[in-house]
Amino acid sequence: MARTRTAVPALAAALLASAPALAGALGPPREVRLDAWRVVGPGGGGTMRRPAISPHDPRVVVEGCDMTGVYITKDGGVSWRMFNLGAPPSSFAFDPKDARVIYATTSAL
Repeated sequence: MARTRTAVPALAAALLASAPALAGALGPPREVRLDAWRVVGPGGGGTMRRPAISPHDPRVVVEGCDMTGVYITKDGGVSWRMFNLGAPPSSFAFDPKDARVIYATTSAL
């Protein structure tokens, strides 16, 4: 037991002594990016295609993904919501008269 107590401080001292060398090997510190991408759904793909912008409100955009997901923003891209149509979308269309209606075509619809 005494051996363990003396080994822990010695190990901690060795790690602290090597910290500057390890930090230099990792390169200079990086600033945090506020515009960085973040994952909002399952991985494994990610090709975004067939964007459609609402003729009623340019802040409303839908975008299809090759992994069956569809993303929609109602605030010009500040935030996005993902939903699934059961298959990758092949096209989108906004109803010319009703701004609340968006049409989508997929092999599942």
